[in-house]
This record gives sequence, structure tokens and C-alpha cells, in this order.
Amino acid sequence: MGRLELRMPGTRFSSLTVALLVAMVPLQAIATDGVIAINQAVAVHGGATPGDTPGFPVTISQPGSYRLVGNLVVGSDAHVIEITSDHVSLDLAGFSVVGFGSGSSSGIHIPDSHTDVEIRNGSVRDAGNSGIRSSDCSGCRIIDVRASGNGWAGVLLSGQGGLIQGCTAISNGNAGLYATDGSTFIENVTYANTFIGIFHWAQGGTIVGNTSYSNSNKGISARGGGNSIIRANSSYGNSGVGIDAQLGSSVLDNAVAGNSGYGLDLGADGGYGRNVLENNTGGTADAGTQMGTNVCNGSPICP
Repeated sequence: MGRLELRMPGTRFSSLTVALLVAMVPLQAIATDGVIAINQAVAVHGGATPGDTPGFPVTISQPGSYRLVGNLVVGSDAHVIEITSDHVSLDLAGFSVVGFGSGSSSGIHIPDSHTDVEIRNGSVRDAGNSGIRSSDCSGCRIIDVRASGNGWAGVLLSGQGGLIQGCTAISNGNAGLYATDGSTFIENVTYANTFIGIFHWAQGGTIVGNTSYSNSNKGISARGGGNSIIRANSSYGNSGVGIDAQLGSSVLDNAVAGNSGYGLDLGADGGYGRNVLENNTGGTADAGTQMGTNVCNGSPICP
């Protein structure tokens, strides 16, 4: 078989020379169809974006679309990925972002104030702090992410109008999923977290179609401001209140069973209807006004 040759005017390269030339190309992110690819080699050598130095974290400093093409595993107490730009889409592509297992760093960290960041489709685990943590990320979205074994929250999304959808949070050291200020939780699962399964803080949360069970505190909580919509969730077997809300929240069509506290714990201005409350140790419902028939331990008569 003849050897591979690459010809340029007055120049001939053997296959060995080509291989050496390829090896000398900087191990930086490779762009495909405008998407920047990131793997462990990019993390080690740096250069994913301007200002990304060798080692962790991988710094995403420019708007754009990014995709993992392999697992990222940190070897010290450092963030694995840090996003310092607005308008970033990060596709984990089914790969894992793996933290150090202790310390104060997160898997994916979004510091300062940013907007329009989306992270989706992969696993964040074993970070000393949170799997994903933002300081003030408005309009940001976490979709189809599995967060497990993190020292603090699975996902901690601070900022206005966030979205957490289709995520699973298991065995995290604090809340499973946490968001603030008019954020939305849709079709997530939280299990065996050390604090609250799903926790919305401040006003105007929307919590729909989630399952929260066997967490060490409340199953679902909307506190710090009220006026939330909590609908069509399942909250069971938690070591606290099944669903906790306050100040004018609407709680409808939920199945709440086997929790150690009340099934529903509502503020005086809250309303609840069409819920099924069964075998909650602390009682069925505390406070709130019925907006329709509820079923409490098999009876349509509820407090």
C-alpha cells in the first residue's frame, strides 16, 4: 500500500509528518456547525474561549453554543465549568460533569449577573457545593439534567424567571432543586435529598407536574413571597410537610400522601382544591380556603 502524501507547491508530506502536524495543533475546542466542542483535553490545555486558562474551570466567556464530547472530571476543589457570558447554550450531550466530592466548588458555576443561559441533557454530580449554581441568572433554563450526590443543592438557580424542567435530583446535601423570583418547575423528580425536594423562594413560582418523595424535609415548598401556582404534583413520604405555600398561592390537583407533617401547609390567603390528601402524620391541611372539593383520608370533608 502506498503511503499517504499531502502535496503543496514544492512540498511533500508523508503520513508520519501529517500525524505530527496534527498532534501539534493546539488541543482547543473544535467548532462544528458553529457549536464549540469541549472535553477533558480542552479543560487540561485551555483555550475553550478567550481567557480560558489551562486546567479547571473550563471558562465560557463568549455567547454561543457549546457541547460536551466527553465527561469532565475535576481533580481538585475547583468549579468544573464557569459561565461568565450572557446568551450561552450548553449541551452536556449525555455526558457527566463530575466534581471533586468535597470543598466549596460547583459542577457548573454562573457567577455575577447574567441572562439567557441554558444548560441541558446530562449529569452533574459529586460537587462539593451544588451541581449547578448561579448567583443571579435571569431567564435561565436547566432542562433534562440529572443532579446527584452534590454537597449542597442539585440545582440552585438564583435570578428572575428561571426554568427547571425534566430534571432529576437525587441524594443531594441540601435542596434537590431550588429557584427564585417567578421561576417555573415542570415535570421534575426529586428523591432522598437532605433538605426540601423542590424549593421556590420569593414570589410567583409555578410548580406543575413534579414528583417529590422521600426527602428529609418538605416535599415541595413555595416560600418567601407567595402568589405561586402549585398544580398536579405528587408529594409523598417526605420527612416534613407535603406541600408548603403561603400568601395567596393556589394549590390544585395534587396527590399528597404519607408525609411526616401536614399534607398541605398554606397561608391564610391561600386556596386549595381537588387535592387528594392521605395518611399525612401531621394532619391534612393547615389554613387556606377550599376552592373546590378535596379528599382528605377518603372523606370529602377537609379542614
